[in-house]
Amino acid sequence: MTGCLGNLPVERGRGLGFSEINTTTWSYGVIVAEAYKKRGITLEEFLDRFLPAWMIYQNWFLEQSVASLYGIDTNVRLSKIPAWAHVMPWGERSPGEMMRWLPPRIRRNRRANGHEITRWKSYKRIMVEDALTSGRSHGRQFFNLCASINAHGLWEKCNPDDPYKVWLLRDGSDWCWMAYSGNHRTGAVAALGLSEVHVELKGVVSKSDIRRWPNVANGWFAPEEAEMVFDGLFNGRITTASRDLLGRLGRDNHGLAKPS
Repeated sequence: MTGCLGNLPVERGRGLGFSEINTTTWSYGVIVAEAYKKRGITLEEFLDRFLPAWMIYQNWFLEQSVASLYGIDTNVRLSKIPAWAHVMPWGERSPGEMMRWLPPRIRRNRRANGHEITRWKSYKRIMVEDALTSGRSHGRQFFNLCASINAHGLWEKCNPDDPYKVWLLRDGSDWCWMAYSGNHRTGAVAALGLSEVHVELKGVVSKSDIRRWPNVANGWFAPEEAEMVFDGLFNGRITTASRDLLGRLGRDNHGLAKPS
């Protein structure tokens, strides 16, 4: 089942790290909101604030495996997969497939946003180079989105050329959503304090179907591990790794700024 869902409340959104979509405990929201302080800010002013925090985030991210990112300490197989190849237990690609699929896609995205990554490098080196050198590319995307939304408002229809797709997570009659594509847009939405986003449905993920999820059926996640990931996201239960990142960004475990 796919198609336009219409407007969904931001407060029902969940981000990587299992946080709610906000500007206190969700890393993208924290970083972009701190950098985009006022409507009249210039790109260079934004980047001066954005880049130091972004590098903290990227260095932290390079330290993580999929296992540590999700807090699955006992999964040896996932502990050998770098966090940049993370997938959801219900995702259509396995972690192994993601390691081959993502780097070429990253190269194309960065090139389209003014940052060229060397073509002949290995996939691992492409991702490390991207993490350490593409901050201005990311910053430009966040800034342009914030400026566009401020000037023109948020789009109110689905865009087949640049879709904003979400997973709809269901547990009984309750639900939340997680971005499948559009993480930069979600960061801008959080930073600007918008209450709704207009999205397209990627698919419905029902907790009752855990054993049929692709990355459970293929053995990458045990059913209990998949349930832990689902519940963590659903309940906005911040992972240990994300709490560590908040500390590095100058926030305590509740997302409050630490005294300087």
